[in-house]
Amino acid sequence: VTDSKGCTTTGGATVTQPLQLTASVASFHNLNCFNDSTGSIDISVGGGVPSYVFNWSNGKTTEDINTLGAGTYTVTITDANGCTTFLSQTIAEPAQLTTTISATSIGCNGGSSDVDLTPTGGTTPYNYFWNNGSTTQDLTGVGPGTYTVLVTDAHSCTAVNSVSVTQPTAISLLLEPAHVLCFGDATGAVDLGVTGGSGSYTY
Repeated sequence: VTDSKGCTTTGGATVTQPLQLTASVASFHNLNCFNDSTGSIDISVGGGVPSYVFNWSNGKTTEDINTLGAGTYTVTITDANGCTTFLSQTIAEPAQLTTTISATSIGCNGGSSDVDLTPTGGTTPYNYFWNNGSTTQDLTGVGPGTYTVLVTDAHSCTAVNSVSVTQPTAISLLLEPAHVLCFGDATGAVDLGVTGGSGSYTY
């Protein structure tokens, strides 16, 4: 700086700036089961000038959020100087755990059936708990009755299904004889009545 008489002086100043305000997802957790609220997002914030203000798209104002359903969550982070940065994270969910179940028909009274179970969705591996005590996926050689299964996946998500196994009634015969009228003649007869079983009969 020089004044009107030529006197001079020199000075200086350093202008600084804060580090850039940054944010990243440190970790996140997708849903354990279809349509539950086990999601969470943990973020890490640096730079700028603390303290930070957080405004999430679901209305939360904490740095980290949990008990989330499936969806995309966005946060606006503002530091003490009003500088902002944005961050978003999608929380996914597994397909719904479902089962299909079917049983072969019992052909004859006193026979047995096989039950076929097919689970889909959820997170493998699956565990099976049948009301007859079995823990296998399918049942073989079972008699008539209603069979219910609880399927549990790796995250303890569950699905319940059941099937009824039926059998035909036993074949029953009623024979009514008509006796021979006279010795040696051919006037005898037998009247046969059949009940039970299924379908048509052959003799």
